[in-house]
Amino acid sequence: MDTLKQREKSFHDRYYSSGGREKAGKFNELRITSKKYFESRLMELCRGKKVLEIGCSEGGLSSRLASVAAGVIGIDISEVAVGNARKKVEENNLSNITFKVMDAENLSFEDNTFDVIYGGSILHHLDIKKTYKEISRVLKPNGAAVFSEPLGHNPFINAYRKLTPNMRTQDEHPLLMNDITTSKRYFVDVHVRYFYLFSICAAPFHKSPVFRIVLSCFEKLDKVVFTFLPFVKRYAWTAVITFSKPRALQNMTD
Repeated sequence: MDTLKQREKSFHDRYYSSGGREKAGKFNELRITSKKYFESRLMELCRGKKVLEIGCSEGGLSSRLASVAAGVIGIDISEVAVGNARKKVEENNLSNITFKVMDAENLSFEDNTFDVIYGGSILHHLDIKKTYKEISRVLKPNGAAVFSEPLGHNPFINAYRKLTPNMRTQDEHPLLMNDITTSKRYFVDVHVRYFYLFSICAAPFHKSPVFRIVLSCFEKLDKVVFTFLPFVKRYAWTAVITFSKPRALQNMTD
């Protein structure tokens, strides 16, 4: 395992050993809308399908999708995360879900294995070209891959990231528009939905009884701005990206 992957593995082993997911705080509260969109999209796509989650963490979403999917495999580089996920599966007596320790840049699955591949906040931890290539390889020709990812163009969000280095790994790289453009070398169809520009300003209200109202108002403003000023979409905090129609491997040079 190279140095970068070892750093990622060590960080997430510590994270899942210390209950780090409980520390997400007010910013997770903001992501209600994108989370609902992401999960409802997956519930629709995964029904009766063979599914892979990349970066499964402790398996919460995989376990929910297992109720509608034909079968789910979750992979993660963190042995601690995978161990915790396996315990939850045993506790809930789920039979159509498996968790494995695996490197997403070097998947051990055969070509055209999965109908649906997905992940939440995982691509920006990986070598983007290697991961796109692997996803397109193991995704069936009529399958779809869906990822929810942070973007890296907003200077205010980037300043916050620099002020809070302990909350993230040193090698992660929130996606840039070039990273999304690059995906078109591996998939014919790429659809992006953007979330959270002004709505980030609702964060200080996250413990207030008016939080949902404030957030809803800012989200409506975001929709108007994204519609009439589409060039500002790059400054959104989060994007949910759907990749489909993987290109033939022989057409890929990277």
